[in-house]
Amino acid sequence: MRRTKFALADVFGVDRPPEPGGHVQDHPVQHAFGAGRSVYIPRIEPSTPPPPAQINYNFGNQYWTLPKNYTNLVGAVTWAANNRLAAEIQAPLSVAAELAAQKGSNTWLLHLVNFDFTRPVRDIAVCLRTPAGLKVQEASVESPDFESRDLLTATVRDGVVFFRVPRLLVYDLVQVKLASQ
Repeated sequence: MRRTKFALADVFGVDRPPEPGGHVQDHPVQHAFGAGRSVYIPRIEPSTPPPPAQINYNFGNQYWTLPKNYTNLVGAVTWAANNRLAAEIQAPLSVAAELAAQKGSNTWLLHLVNFDFTRPVRDIAVCLRTPAGLKVQEASVESPDFESRDLLTATVRDGVVFFRVPRLLVYDLVQVKLASQ
């Protein structure tokens, strides 16, 4: 038997998805729940229609485009995080970023990938929120695109580390080593 409403309706603040072509609002719904926040996004709108489904599904790079409603997705994540994201990167939309904690050490790894490698990116502003009790010991960037490993000048204000990545062709790895205060 199909549910008459979402199992997490109280968390999302939405009983059911909008009907395709229906009159139900088709925009993100922000909802505070307990001490947290959730956002329900009714659909992701592809800017490039996906290929037809088949057994050997191939999803080539011509489909690697931002959805039409990407600003809704960014706004939803920012709101759900209560404007306290672990990382904020100011770069063109062609740049993807991933922040990961390296297991067994107090090192963060920030991976930056420029999907438009015909246009190098310069002077990328990065803000990272450090965990309580830790401070930045060293920040550096290296890349297979360049021969050198460069130290970055980091400044800290209210538990937020600020630095700039000077250049990005295709891939950069930023290492942020943290130490106890």
